[in-house]
Amino acid sequence: MWLFALLCCLLQLCYLSELTERSCQSEGCEESDRSTMLQLASAPAVRDCNMIVPTPQKTPLSFENFMHGSEYQGLFANSEHQFAMCMIEKNACSSWNKVLAPLVGAIGPYWNVPDHFTADTAESVFRNPKSIRAVFVRDPLERFLSGFLDKCVGSCDNTYCLPRIPYLAGKQMENHPGTVSLMEFIDWMEQEPEQLHLLLDGHFRPQSSHCELDKRLNEYNAIGIMTAPTLGRDAICLLQKAGLQSLNEYADSSIFDDFSANETAMNQEAQTLLKQYYTPEAAQKVMKLYEADYRLFEFQQPSWLQAATGERLQTQTCEDPSGLLQILDR
Repeated sequence: MWLFALLCCLLQLCYLSELTERSCQSEGCEESDRSTMLQLASAPAVRDCNMIVPTPQKTPLSFENFMHGSEYQGLFANSEHQFAMCMIEKNACSSWNKVLAPLVGAIGPYWNVPDHFTADTAESVFRNPKSIRAVFVRDPLERFLSGFLDKCVGSCDNTYCLPRIPYLAGKQMENHPGTVSLMEFIDWMEQEPEQLHLLLDGHFRPQSSHCELDKRLNEYNAIGIMTAPTLGRDAICLLQKAGLQSLNEYADSSIFDDFSANETAMNQEAQTLLKQYYTPEAAQKVMKLYEADYRLFEFQQPSWLQAATGERLQTQTCEDPSGLLQILDR
C-alpha cells in the first residue's frame, strides 16, 4: 500500500514539473519562478556535485564569432571528453588552466583559452545532452575584493590595477599613483565614462559578460557557486563525473583540495575580511556596478553586509596580499 502511495506522489510531482515548464514556455515566467526551477532541476551527470542545473536549451546559439569576454580566459570545449568549462578571471581560472592544460597540449600551467577554441567543437559539446557544460560564478563583492587585492595591493606598479594607468586615472589619483585604496578604485569605477572598466580587463569585467553568459546561461548544465571552502569539493566531484579526475594534479600535488569540512570557520574568516574592507555604502556602489551579475545569477545581498565596518576601505598600501587572498581564494 505504501509503495502505491509513493508511486502516486512521484507521478504527481512529474506532472507538476511538466505543467510548470509548459506554463513558462507559453506564458513566460517571473524571474523568481525561474530561480525555483533552476534550483530544483537535476541532471544525472552532476546530480551529486552541489551544482545548480538549469534545463538547457534544445538548440544552443551559434558559436560563430563567439565572444569569450577575455583576452586569455573564456570557453574551453573538448569533444573527446564532451566537457566544457567557462573560465573566468578570479573564479579559480588559474586552477582550471592547470587542470585542463594536458587536454590542449600546453607546456606550462597557463595558456590562452581562446587560441584553443573552435566553434565546431563547442557546437558538438553543447548539442550533446549527455555532455558536461560547467561554469563557476562568484559573489561579486568577494570577487571584486579579490581582484583589488591581487592587482592593486600585491604590487605598486601592476598596471592591471586600472586606476593606476596615467591616461585612465582621474584627478582623484594624481597625488599617489602608486598606492590605491579600495574606495578610490570604487570611485574610479563609478566615474569612468561609458563603463570603460568593464571593457579593459577580465578580472573586473562582470561575470555575465564572459562566455556570452548573459544570453547562454541556460545552455549550461552545471553551475557552481564558488566559495573558498566548497570550490575544491565541487570541482573534484565535477572532474570525477567527467572522467577527468586524473588531471587534478600538478607538480606532484593536487590542484583542487576539499576544504568543505571547515566550511563554517572558513566562511566566517572570509566574512570578517569582507566586513573590514567594505562599508554598507561602498558595497552598495559595487553591487550597482555589477547589477548585471546580480540579476542574471540571482545573487542576494550578503548577510554580513549590515555589520560591515570598513576599517580597511581607505587603506593605501603595496604589501604582499597572499595571506588575505588565501582567505578568499584558497
